[in-house]
Amino acid sequence: AMDVALSGPSRFAMNFCSREIGLDEKIEDYKEQFKGWLSWKVTETAGISPETSEILVSGGMFGMSFGLAMGGIQSKEQAIVGEAKNVKSAVEKAERKIGQAGKYEDLTYKIRPKGGFNDGMQAHHMPSQRYLKAHEMNKDDGFSAIMTAEQHKQTRTFGIKGAKEDTSALYRSEIGRDLKEYINILKTDGSWTPEVRKSLMQGLGDFRKEFPELFKKVMK
Repeated sequence: AMDVALSGPSRFAMNFCSREIGLDEKIEDYKEQFKGWLSWKVTETAGISPETSEILVSGGMFGMSFGLAMGGIQSKEQAIVGEAKNVKSAVEKAERKIGQAGKYEDLTYKIRPKGGFNDGMQAHHMPSQRYLKAHEMNKDDGFSAIMTAEQHKQTRTFGIKGAKEDTSALYRSEIGRDLKEYINILKTDGSWTPEVRKSLMQGLGDFRKEFPELFKKVMK
């Protein structure tokens, strides 16, 4: 006679396994072979490590293990793997690339690692911070695009050069002028690629959807 009491799920799992793989020896042999099969099935179906599968099965958690084997529930290890992927994604976002564009804060504060950036990149305001201040706009909401520090120095509004900027011009005219300059700088040193163009246009498109009033012929 069996020396352990099986719960409903465990009994069902035992009977299922007995039918599946045709066991016809003593119940103790059934149990050992069943554990081996179930551990393998959990690993194959649920995508968790063999070690974790063995712990689940050896620990007598047949009901949970069988549910995992049949793909009925998500394992704790899968959740951990999912979290690791989210962390990896966050790290990748913090590694800024030329052409990445959007609101200034989304390219700086919101993705800045604890130790600060070490990618040699800077976010270039278009129009400049000086222009935004003249029109009482928040610089953190200003459109910006990533470029190298050396490329940034070449822009017409970098540092003291920005003092000559015409802050009375329309926003759409100024951002158009800056975008043209940005592209020309990238083309000059070979940084302008289809991928960079796609990234820049995507960021600009999203920005225009969020702030459509800035691109009108007459600003309020």
